[in-house]
Amino acid sequence: MRKQPKQGSLALAIAVSAAAGAGWFMHYQAPANGSPFTDALACLCFLLLMIYVGGSILFPGARRGHAKDSASRRLALQRRRIGGLTATHERCLRIDQEGIFETRLGLIAWPQVLGLSAETSAIDDAPAPALRIYLRDPWRYLDNDGSTLLAWGYRLHLARDARHGRIDIPTQAYRVDAETACEVARSLRGDCAEPWIEDWDALMSAAVIEQRLREFLAAAQPAHAALAANPHREASG
Repeated sequence: MRKQPKQGSLALAIAVSAAAGAGWFMHYQAPANGSPFTDALACLCFLLLMIYVGGSILFPGARRGHAKDSASRRLALQRRRIGGLTATHERCLRIDQEGIFETRLGLIAWPQVLGLSAETSAIDDAPAPALRIYLRDPWRYLDNDGSTLLAWGYRLHLARDARHGRIDIPTQAYRVDAETACEVARSLRGDCAEPWIEDWDALMSAAVIEQRLREFLAAAQPAHAALAANPHREASG
């Protein structure tokens, strides 16, 4: 993700632009038939122009970076695939038709995923975006050899015999936007017929989750029964 401009540099840009605008206004010769309103409007327009020019000079990559992020997002959503590597290329995050792959966790197939969300928390006042995955049998992924260190953070709040649980994958290290990753993942998960909660979030209680999964199954039963009674219906349709 892009780093935001430092507040000090932004303040400097505004101060320099304001000084330039004030200097221009002091030497501005108003027309004989001009009005105070026209003078003030001209000064304001010049001041805004100087702020824009100053910001463009101090942060030349800001607009290019925004355009690049937008293009990357559109491409990921179109291809329904997103991923990246850490700076050392030691770990990989990949989201595609097979599921969600992370080097330490392995491949989480789509039928195992029950919910998805993107959240940004703060660690030492720095944003820490993450893809949150609510899934079946979480310790299946936390107990493998590659996730030993990662598992320590879950031992205090995730029971070893938990049928369902949440795993967070920080995305910034992979240079992947969490919101885009979540949107791609939800699109792919929607293709899977297994029960899941499309609008899941981390505040949902276990009881609500169980109820929602039962509702999903109940709603799917008539469709499955109709397909079983006429297996050639889908093919002929």
